[in-house]
Amino acid sequence: MRLSIYPILCLLLFLSACGESNESLLEVKNQTDIQVLAGQGVIATHYYTNFDVPTLWGSHLGNSGLDVNALGDVLANRATLVSLFGEDLNYIEKVSVWAYPNDPIAYTNGSLVGTEIFFLDFAEIRAKQEIQLFGNLTVLNDIITEDRMIVEIRLNYRSITPTNMDLRLNMEFSVFEK
Repeated sequence: MRLSIYPILCLLLFLSACGESNESLLEVKNQTDIQVLAGQGVIATHYYTNFDVPTLWGSHLGNSGLDVNALGDVLANRATLVSLFGEDLNYIEKVSVWAYPNDPIAYTNGSLVGTEIFFLDFAEIRAKQEIQLFGNLTVLNDIITEDRMIVEIRLNYRSITPTNMDLRLNMEFSVFEK
């Protein structure tokens, strides 16, 4: 009798997937806008920094009715980079979004340590008005639970930017229980 390893692997995979579900208690949504200028090149990484971006932590927490002591980790869930007027975003190759505590002077001096919260290493080549980003698994309690933060968007292009464009970054964070 010949025993195949595939049913055993499937059974182990099924059993390892069983466990407690970690559903988020609260979803915190946020957005920030940037303007991409026409004619930017493909060699450099282009930085767009927005200071004093409200986290809306207090209003989300107040509307949820949850106890602050019951809340645990805050993680980046998902994000989208959207063209506000429907322009094609095919020229964007790589996106990285960083968050910093709200200290503009330390940020300008380069002494502030940030955290990458969303990323996309290679945007597929096709016509699109929206780019979906992956959330990083870093705990963001020290940044998101403050009143304001600094958001830095880093873009790499695969071709020269065709026109001036207004882009919006829609961010969503998940709050889990302790």
